[in-house]
Amino acid sequence: MNFLTTLTIIFSLMSPSYFSNNFRIQPIQDLVDWQVGDRMEYKLDMTFLSGSSVRSVVSEELVDGNQSIWVENIIDLIVKKQKVEQLIRRYDAAVLKMIVNGEEQDIPDPGEMDIVEQDYVKVTVPAGTFKSVWMKVNTKEIEGVEVWINPKETAMDGMLKMITPSQFGNMTMKLKSFYKVQRRANK
Repeated sequence: MNFLTTLTIIFSLMSPSYFSNNFRIQPIQDLVDWQVGDRMEYKLDMTFLSGSSVRSVVSEELVDGNQSIWVENIIDLIVKKQKVEQLIRRYDAAVLKMIVNGEEQDIPDPGEMDIVEQDYVKVTVPAGTFKSVWMKVNTKEIEGVEVWINPKETAMDGMLKMITPSQFGNMTMKLKSFYKVQRRANK
């Protein structure tokens, strides 16, 4: 499995549908409340490579009568760039379509996720210091993924930091900056 394929799988694992499918979330309102303009920027580091990733909500679309959003992820590893677009249904966070570098792809099956450890910790990343939920998880594809999240104080899925073991060494993502569109008050 090449590095960009590994990254695509990792981002698929972090999609809200992964958590809703594995934790059987039954939302009272839309599970995904991300707004067009929400944005998360990450610094990527590996033993021999560095780069960046920018995830943003770029548009909304009505699909079969359901509100959905397009999320774009631009991964820049200096030697190669990759653009991943996902159409995500708001009410259940299902990924309806995935396009990588302009070509539609099969949507990866995230499978089971086993939470090995979990804790509430503070984490410092270039974007600041945040309270977070830290988890160490195993999947059928990757074991020992560590992730720190806080969607309340940041934007989108709230991923602050992630360390992923791979055949190329550990890949570390750290949040550099984020922008969360101001939400309108409920009426």
